[in-house]
Amino acid sequence: MCEKSSMLIIFLILKILFLVVLPIVLFILYKKENKIFNKVAFSEIIILVLLILLRVLDNGCVSNSTINGIKNSFLGDSEEVIYENIDSNDTSKINIEPDKNYRTYKNKTLYYFNQNNESIRDSNYECNGSKVYANTYASGITSFSIAISTLYNKSVTPVDLFNEYKKSYDVCNNQIIASNIINYLKTKYSNLKILEISSSQLESEIKNGSIVIAELSSNENTKLTCDSGYIVIYNIGLDSRYMIADPALPSKDFVCPYSSKAYGNVIKSDNMNESWDLSVLNNDVVKYYSLSIDESIVDPSVEMGHE
Repeated sequence: MCEKSSMLIIFLILKILFLVVLPIVLFILYKKENKIFNKVAFSEIIILVLLILLRVLDNGCVSNSTINGIKNSFLGDSEEVIYENIDSNDTSKINIEPDKNYRTYKNKTLYYFNQNNESIRDSNYECNGSKVYANTYASGITSFSIAISTLYNKSVTPVDLFNEYKKSYDVCNNQIIASNIINYLKTKYSNLKILEISSSQLESEIKNGSIVIAELSSNENTKLTCDSGYIVIYNIGLDSRYMIADPALPSKDFVCPYSSKAYGNVIKSDNMNESWDLSVLNNDVVKYYSLSIDESIVDPSVEMGHE
């Protein structure tokens, strides 16, 4: 991560000096047998060592010091703040409808929710006098909401799921993490199977009709998240590439800001229209969770949600 756009420019200048300017100067001085040659050559070596050292230490100022990186850093400065002056008492958006335009490998309807949609983003809870809005907590909740709704073919919105979840967990003092959500869901749905799987099991799980939730942590060249989060993997093509549902998908291409691990990278708004190679997923995924229904157990009544 690099904290200042000015540092990106400085390191870009150093790269140009090392790769272009100093080599030309050295060539000219060598031809003329100039006494300054050794000093310039020493400067070239010093810059090389500096760049290598900082690159090995994973310094974002070096890795992002390109024309695109600098351009993206200035775009990051103008990052939109979505949640200001929200009236949480506005009940006009209480009806949250899923997007049903996607199909699973078993041709089931995917119930897709996006935490940034206006109908969900107003949802909030209060801790220590401050309101916490959906953009900061809802990635995991929304992913499991998508999976549960799809498996049971019944809309269980992220708001429905969270309102039930927080009855069992102190959300102000406990993180809203996958293990807690899983424990709650196992209690709620007696025929729901949730297993942590490896990437080598992903294809068979999807082809068997499971919905897989992937827990993310961003790395270099990430394409899926700026820091951490969750996505849903719901289908696979003939080319063994996967289709994903991103609960935090931006409405327009989003540049990861200074404060994020993946500063300068771009999360594309059309990620759900692409298919993804397993190697790309594995770059960011730290855990895979497979969700399926145990058909040997009678379906429980789903009290949450609505058709």
